[in-house]
Parts: sequence; structure tokens; C-alpha cells
Amino acid sequence: MSDEQRILRHLERHGKITVKECQEIIGTTECRKYISNLRKKGVPITSNRVEGLNRYGEQVHYNEYIYPEHFAV
Repeated sequence: MSDEQRILRHLERHGKITVKECQEIIGTTECRKYISNLRKKGVPITSNRVEGLNRYGEQVHYNEYIYPEHFAV
């Protein structure tokens, strides 16, 4: 299974993914590259800017990639 397929499988199962989750799943922070490739193949992935705290308690922003098909009823 390719890294791209692993990311798509995660999206299908969980509906969203972050760069941190990509790193845990495939060992790289280059999540945007895989998301871009999936979008080019017609996978309807959207992104949402999220606020959070880093390990030092400082405010940070990051993208959460969302697979809307996961939430379809």
C-alpha cells in the first residue's frame, strides 16, 4: 500500500487528518503533497484552519484536511 493510499484510507475511516497524524501514519510531514495529489485525482478534500497549542503552550495554527464523503448520510 502506498503512502497516498494510507492517507486516503485514514480519511475514509476518520473523516479528517492533520500533518501530525500524517507523520504518525507514514513518517513524513509532507501531507500537503499527498493531499494535493489526491485532489488532482478527484478526491473531494477540503481544509480547515485550526487553532491549537504547541508543546510549550503557545498558540499555533494548522490545517486539518477533511473528507466530506465520510460525513455523508
